[in-house]
Amino acid sequence: LGPQGCGKTMFVNRLYKNNIEKDQNSRIGIDFRIVQLKSYTLFLYDKSQQVKFKYYCGLEYKKAKLIFLCFDLNESTESQLVELQFQCNQLTKLFFNRQTPVEIILFGLKSDLIDQKLATVKLDQVKSKINILQSKITKCRTFSSFLNSNKNNNIEMLNCLLSLPTPKFIAKMQLFCFPSFDSMIKMNCNIFKSNILLIDNLQIEVDVQILTKDIHNLDKNNFYVILGPRQVQKNYVGAIYCSNIDELYKLCIEYIL
Repeated sequence: LGPQGCGKTMFVNRLYKNNIEKDQNSRIGIDFRIVQLKSYTLFLYDKSQQVKFKYYCGLEYKKAKLIFLCFDLNESTESQLVELQFQCNQLTKLFFNRQTPVEIILFGLKSDLIDQKLATVKLDQVKSKINILQSKITKCRTFSSFLNSNKNNNIEMLNCLLSLPTPKFIAKMQLFCFPSFDSMIKMNCNIFKSNILLIDNLQIEVDVQILTKDIHNLDKNNFYVILGPRQVQKNYVGAIYCSNIDELYKLCIEYIL
């Protein structure tokens, strides 16, 4: 979250797929990205151009454990604070009755365009001005989407910054794949660790099976999903569907968390 044009989307792209798109069309809405860390999975929601409509009450906030609050180090501190303070006020109202805490991490973006000493001063200034949230900002970091191009270093940075609890197993899921989708699971096998899907502070045991015409061995006490093309979804009435890995994560958030 942060002021419009401060570099949020390039920041997310660098963490997600380790590249940047210099020329990007303006988008409205929420982009959803996944980054696999050592002991849990990080879901990144990019607010994009939606910040101009002052919208701050979606699922991504209600269930968030972390918020990356971003600003442009090259813009005047005063202009960035105007938007940041408004957004922080909205978050404070949104989290007023929330029981679980939210960790706020402050990122000063586009640090390659500014002297590092000045960047540190601006980071401290912004931190001191916007500590009006229920959850105080305790961690700050400067970041350049151009210079911070080492994926392993970026992942290690996130592992050091984030302080989520150790995942605990609480759920089981049966995942039925169409034969043509089996390769998708194998290509994305890095998201599974011994058939354990890591989401937030949860571990979900995943039983992956190839889908036949009739679903056998279905344990109705478990959460089950069919991974397959949309055009055949009507053949399995009452089942929960997804057509790619990102949708699988979203379903887990909606039905399990």
